[in-house]
Amino acid sequence: MLSISDVQDINVRNILRGLTRKNDSTETLIATLNNLRTALNINDAETVFGLLEKSPLFAHLPVSGRVANYPPSSKKFSILDDQILIHEVVNQLVRVNCLKTDLFASMEDYYLLILSIVDREYSTSLKLMHQIISRTGLSIFLLTKLAFIYSQEDISLDIKASCQVLLGQFGYRDRMPVPAALVDLLGSTYDYRMMTSVFKEYAEKKVVRDSIKQFSLGC
Repeated sequence: MLSISDVQDINVRNILRGLTRKNDSTETLIATLNNLRTALNINDAETVFGLLEKSPLFAHLPVSGRVANYPPSSKKFSILDDQILIHEVVNQLVRVNCLKTDLFASMEDYYLLILSIVDREYSTSLKLMHQIISRTGLSIFLLTKLAFIYSQEDISLDIKASCQVLLGQFGYRDRMPVPAALVDLLGSTYDYRMMTSVFKEYAEKKVVRDSIKQFSLGC
């Protein structure tokens, strides 16, 4: 099991120890995480990202979890400073390695999901979506498929209701920008020009821009 002492750079070790303080404010933790990104070197990258991903010492950090279990919002997500590309690659490889069992299992579910949509077996589609979400969380891919099913005019009331419940998990009930845009654009009765006008107005607001960016990062 990895420990902070496995990190070679003493400065990076000290920053990691600072991140273990659970009584620090969110702003302080975010600033410390950004300092870590600046100080990190490639020799310690895999170890550091492994610690942040797996160690209970860092479970309190205000960053997105391994998978997106709820729709991102400005209140729930904190966006860190950009890190250099090679560090980002290592970071994502560590995350994928932690999730590989669930990812491989979900690959078959995604295949079956596409087949069920093509065959219009929407009840099966929704069951598969719930199964995928339980393993690997929410994603924009799932949202697009769900919005497509919801937009079909000839689906049963039960399927429509089930779609509404699941869309609620993506933030549609609260009219979050990304799910609202997808559902509205796929609807057959919505005025496209009105939709784009409203969405542009939302996009000018910083909170909404952050929400869109966070949705992309989280999913």
